[in-house]
Amino acid sequence: MKNIFLQKISSFKELKIWFYTLKFLIVPVYNFFWEFLLNFQGKLLYLKWKKKNFDFYNFNGDPLVVRNDVEIKKLAKEINSFCTDSFVEAKKNEILGAVGDNKKNYPDLYLEGKKDIYVHGYSASINFDLSNDVREKIYEFALSDKILTTASNYLKNFPVLSIVETNIIVPTEDSEDRGSMLWHKDDCGYKILDIFIPITPVDENNGPTNFVKKKDVLGCFSKYKNVKKDAKPGERGKIERKIFLQYHSEEDVDYIKGDLGTALFIDNCSTYHKGGLCKKDLRIMLRLSFHTPDSVHGGTIESYSPTEFFTKIRNFY
Repeated sequence: MKNIFLQKISSFKELKIWFYTLKFLIVPVYNFFWEFLLNFQGKLLYLKWKKKNFDFYNFNGDPLVVRNDVEIKKLAKEINSFCTDSFVEAKKNEILGAVGDNKKNYPDLYLEGKKDIYVHGYSASINFDLSNDVREKIYEFALSDKILTTASNYLKNFPVLSIVETNIIVPTEDSEDRGSMLWHKDDCGYKILDIFIPITPVDENNGPTNFVKKKDVLGCFSKYKNVKKDAKPGERGKIERKIFLQYHSEEDVDYIKGDLGTALFIDNCSTYHKGGLCKKDLRIMLRLSFHTPDSVHGGTIESYSPTEFFTKIRNFY
């Protein structure tokens, strides 16, 4: 009986009436609740911040690729200059050493790192390897008036800087898409703004981030069926490429590639995306993620929050 009931619900969700119910009733009602009630304090701060009339990037929810921006390129070059050949080679060996012999036998597993590095497949955070000067420049950019205004305008709430992550991703041989390299939407919240800034040139060889050119009008309320079965850790709810192309053509998809300093602005909760497979040449990527306090990651930055962030908030109360 239960299975029959679930089947009927699943069939109903395939109908146009369900789509229109979500689009014109459920999503607007929830958006009002989320924007004005759940994040009431953030709404008040946003209205005060908006009076400042700061400059901003024109991000409206559809993925935005920004090229040749002076401030973004300047930051990317600062980080890139710190990542010398010797530093990168040492970190690459550290990652592969942490993976050990398993990398030959289990190329698709997410493996735990050793010591103080966090290995996610074949990538590792280098946040705390960067100098204090470089890290300060990252925070200075992330908390700049232009970036905060961009995030505020999209969220319609004053944002929380939840993730600041600089990752190095090393090439893998004889492997395939896995984990975050499969198509997915993030499950961390209702609306977010992620900014991805390549610190090294990105092309087909070192795995550019892929994304659908238009965000889903239903946002996080809509996800495709036929997710990966027997999913490994990090693959729950994700979709393989051949299945994904049943919903989208190649023309619907774009990817971020170009010289260091090219930036992608995207709402990962509302837009299908996937990481690229790093086949040759490593890549380094900076990720800045802006959320609201109700998000799963809404407070993760607290472990290393810069005092400038709180000072900036206090200054416009």
